Amino acid sequence: MKSKLCSYGLVMLLGYLLGCQSVSQNVDKGVEATKDTLNTRTALQRTSFENIFSLRRNHIKDRMDSLRLDSLYTSVASTTLFLDSTRKLLDKLDPNELNYVRDHLMGLIGDSLYQKVNYTLKASAAFAAKPQQKNAIDSIYSNIFSQPDSRAWKNEYFGQTSVFGASMIIHGLGIEIYRAAQISLEQ
Repeated sequence: MKSKLCSYGLVMLLGYLLGCQSVSQNVDKGVEATKDTLNTRTALQRTSFENIFSLRRNHIKDRMDSLRLDSLYTSVASTTLFLDSTRKLLDKLDPNELNYVRDHLMGLIGDSLYQKVNYTLKASAAFAAKPQQKNAIDSIYSNIFSQPDSRAWKNEYFGQTSVFGASMIIHGLGIEIYRAAQISLEQ
């Protein structure tokens, strides 16, 4: 009887461990699927922005408008490159790590994120010609920057966030940068 209980206990423990491994594998697959979906969305938004930029570039005659367009493009490219490199660094870490996010994204990297995203959204709004465009970009801006300063903003987005969560937030910021710039370029 005792050996049957031990065998049953071992079978239950093995089943539990295999079940946990199965759940862990499903979670890992879900994380990867989410990353793939966001990578695809970001690539589509980037392509859409690039297409509208090229169309707009071909139709600009005024030198000042051309310089403003180049400035907007440079800001978008610089900000999204910074976001991508930060996200790729995060993607190499353990998805549940909290210390890295707290130590780095709450520090200078977070300050740079705040400044770059802030500047690029303001540049998009400044380039927009129509009030509807400015209002749409202002709406994006106010959704992202509901906090009054860098410290409060970093705490809101990254204060208690895992690496995976921070990566998803950074993906979202990149998508919104492309979307705001695209809105500003529409005629």
